[in-house]
Amino acid sequence: MKKIMLLFAGIMVGIISAKAQESTVQPAKKFFVSVAGGPSFPVGTFESKNANVTNNSTSGFAKTGFNINMHVGYQLHPNFGIVSHLLFSQYKLDVSKFADVKVSTDHWKYYGIVAGPMVTLPTGQNAQFDFKALAGVANVNSPGVTVDSSNYFKEQWSAAFAMQFGTDFRYNLTERLYLIANVDYTYMKPKFNVPAPGEGVTFTHDPRQEMEHINVTGGIGINF
Repeated sequence: MKKIMLLFAGIMVGIISAKAQESTVQPAKKFFVSVAGGPSFPVGTFESKNANVTNNSTSGFAKTGFNINMHVGYQLHPNFGIVSHLLFSQYKLDVSKFADVKVSTDHWKYYGIVAGPMVTLPTGQNAQFDFKALAGVANVNSPGVTVDSSNYFKEQWSAAFAMQFGTDFRYNLTERLYLIANVDYTYMKPKFNVPAPGEGVTFTHDPRQEMEHINVTGGIGINF
């Protein structure tokens, strides 16, 4: 992943350096669509490795995952617009804390859509920053967990309200084509009804799982 990020950064710097000598103006086209991807870093309880689930721990055990997103936007004004994001993320689990038992897991994942306003700050003739505050809905998948060959937690899906705050950097290669880099913070708190069977006893830990993560992505887009 680091090699891919460094390669993308090198390509982006090279293109920007080559285009710096040209006088491409900000495109007059108002619609834009982009596709981007990159690592997604879980934070807070979603990343926590606290294994004390019997005390209603909401630890997510999430490792660094990946995010793929599509942006569809409309520039209402040179400094203001609206944008929607189609999102997909997936995260494997770190179960190294459970060394005394054999634990196998699936993964966290979700897909969804968020939308909202953006403020655009042009920086020169070819580049601009977008500052966004978005909200929407996500369909979240909790991982199935097997302990010593016994099904401990079942996989489950849940819809949840999602919020996203972030910044995009867009660099116009031509009037139609541009590069995009994103840093986005995403938050959601899906509710799961996940019973955990024991020796003739069933208990349920806190059914809401906080999912906080920071996506760092890059890609390409089209103005039209």
